[in-house]
Amino acid sequence: MRFKLATAALLLLAPLCVIGISHAQDAGRASNPAPDEAPAKADAPDEDQSVRGEVKRVTAYRGQAMVSREVPVQEGTGLMEIVVGGMPEQIISSSLFADGGEGLEVRAVRYRQRVIGKAARGDVQDLLNQLNAVDALIRANTADLTLWQQQSTFLTSLEKFASDVSLEERKAGILNADELQKLTEFLFSTRKDLAARHHQLSEDSRDLQARRTDLQNQINYYGARGTRVLSEAVIFIDKDRAAATKVNLNYLVAGVDWRPIYTVRAKSGAEQVKLEYSAMITQTSGENWKDVELTLSTASPALVAQGVMLEPLRVTLAMGSSPQASAPQAEVVQEYRRLRSAQSETARGSGGRDMKSSNDALEQYEEERQSNSRIQSRLNSLANELQRLEFEQGNKLDTTQNTTEGISVEYRLDGTHGIASRWEQQFIGIVEHNLSAEFAFVATPALSDYVYLQAELKNNTATVLLEGPYTAYLDGRFVGRSALPMVARGESFTVGFGIDEQLRVSRKLESKRESMQGGNRITTFNYTISLMNYKKEAIKLRVFDRVPVAEGHQLRVNIEEEGMTPLSTDRAYVKNEKPEGILRWDVDVPASSSGPDAAEINYRYTLEYDRQMRIVIPAK
Repeated sequence: MRFKLATAALLLLAPLCVIGISHAQDAGRASNPAPDEAPAKADAPDEDQSVRGEVKRVTAYRGQAMVSREVPVQEGTGLMEIVVGGMPEQIISSSLFADGGEGLEVRAVRYRQRVIGKAARGDVQDLLNQLNAVDALIRANTADLTLWQQQSTFLTSLEKFASDVSLEERKAGILNADELQKLTEFLFSTRKDLAARHHQLSEDSRDLQARRTDLQNQINYYGARGTRVLSEAVIFIDKDRAAATKVNLNYLVAGVDWRPIYTVRAKSGAEQVKLEYSAMITQTSGENWKDVELTLSTASPALVAQGVMLEPLRVTLAMGSSPQASAPQAEVVQEYRRLRSAQSETARGSGGRDMKSSNDALEQYEEERQSNSRIQSRLNSLANELQRLEFEQGNKLDTTQNTTEGISVEYRLDGTHGIASRWEQQFIGIVEHNLSAEFAFVATPALSDYVYLQAELKNNTATVLLEGPYTAYLDGRFVGRSALPMVARGESFTVGFGIDEQLRVSRKLESKRESMQGGNRITTFNYTISLMNYKKEAIKLRVFDRVPVAEGHQLRVNIEEEGMTPLSTDRAYVKNEKPEGILRWDVDVPASSSGPDAAEINYRYTLEYDRQMRIVIPAK
């Protein structure tokens, strides 16, 4: 019978997974430490005889930075070992790599810590050796946990397979109760063993981490008593040209971040706005950068290379036309959007996590891999549900979301720059642009009595402007702060220059009139907007208001134009905002117009709807 065959397959396959865990642990604990954490040689000299090289290039990411040092290589040929000292505190050791020019081949690069000084030197070296051994055990423990996760997932798939087979055999009337009982007992027994194994591995992980912390504290204690621990990179090269040359040593450091910040300056009556684009940099890597070529980037230096995989959509047919029960459509769409955003964040890698050793890098990779796997599985399930809704309802579901996250831009700054490692934030200019501007006074009397000065600009530069705060100055005086959205090349955007105290607006409902026509109610609203200008010169004012927007045909909205102040004919407004019920007027307001002499905007609109109904504004 098929059930017996399936059971036999389960009994053969599942124990192999259980055995695999203990084997992996033994193999991991028998392995040697990774090359970048190998203990220093016992006969290492007391003095620091390393070369430092010179930091030449830095690419600052969000949370990390890629540093490139030029390291001198002496004359001679053959195999050479170059020790580069002064590695920064926040170095991510697993990121070390080197490259040389013609006539030089890099064979290996590793990171090490070495003890110098006579006080307790042997004790500290012994502690470092113990620390390396603990790191190796932590790596083995991480591998065991990974294998446990794989086995748990595999067992879940076996349980589902057994359940499907059992269901088919029950339908066919050939279910073997004894075989089912044996299979059930086996599955529960295996689950119990897995749970115990996971508990033990978790306990081991906590003990190892505690041991590692204790060893590191002891090393720091001896270091404070006269013994120094040097952080070094060791480059092993093969050189076939006798002349002296250089090799580039590259590595990632944590503790580095940057954010865009802007200053906008304008003068009254001018037709340009000066935009100063700067970076606010945090640099606590433990390494000073002097006269370096600096690049600012929004890319991530560590990505999950494998994207989410689309699984096949398997369907079948069933009798009847009743729809399949499911979660509310809105909830499915919301979770789908949230998970898509989460997957994007996972794919962007470590994002600045302080990884001091290759063990940290392995843990980071495993966390990202498992997170990506879980998101991938759930995303496919949600996509299946959304596509099923399309089959049943026939309407297209809007699952898109407007976002600028994830865009990658890079700014290579001119000249060289110096950035010290310190806790205070530091500013560096990126570019300055003089952009053509169209100024306008803008009022929204439904929200405020104040009038604001705004400038509409177009980013006609080769630079993408990232989202960030800006400080505005008008005629040399500070007028306020706000924020820019991300602005692509060629895109228009608006900046504000604060309130103009000599302008005011007000809005008043003059009348509301109701009438009945057949079974419909018709309500007419009359409004007046007053515009006050205390300046000695006339100004152009852009005023915004709104009327209701109804979905469907149950409510009709009609803006009456005869005898009213005409709406703006601006093409962008007519195309984009007017269909959304936004009203805009571009009016000239005479000088010294206030009180009874104030300029006015008059408008009227009607609402027509079933007399049995009432108007409701949905909650956001």
